[in-house]
Amino acid sequence: MSNHTVLLNGKEYNLSPADVADISLTPLGNHQYHFLDTASGASKSITIVQMDLDAAQVELDIDGQRYFTNISLPIDNLIKELGLDVVAGPATDRVIAPMPGLVLDIIVSPGQSVNKGDNLLILEAMKMENVIKSPVDGIIKSVEVDKGNPISKSQVLVTYETD
Repeated sequence: MSNHTVLLNGKEYNLSPADVADISLTPLGNHQYHFLDTASGASKSITIVQMDLDAAQVELDIDGQRYFTNISLPIDNLIKELGLDVVAGPATDRVIAPMPGLVLDIIVSPGQSVNKGDNLLILEAMKMENVIKSPVDGIIKSVEVDKGNPISKSQVLVTYETD
């Protein structure tokens, strides 16, 4: 069994399966949970206040105190391990493929105005559909890929008109 990594206040903690075995999390309904550390007897009331899966963020209320945290799934860790998360910083004139894949759908066309966060195209990578979103507000200058074609990591997908 593998370790579980928890990031708390910017510091990573690795929990072994034995550590996790001492933790009980009981769903109470209505986004509420009871947390119990059976080794120490510590007990907490946890409520999920808000969850944004697109931004991978969650807001928790733990015994009346608010916490904001990022969440990651095993696929996020795999992408990081494979080095597929390392892409140049956001460009204002183009969108670059974060990973190799296959273009399943193109949602935008040249001349179209888009807002930051709008869907641009859909890639299939590692047997998952990934929606590529606009990092900026702008007007599409060109779509550099074709539906049904494979793409490589860091390939330019879409360009924007610049001033």
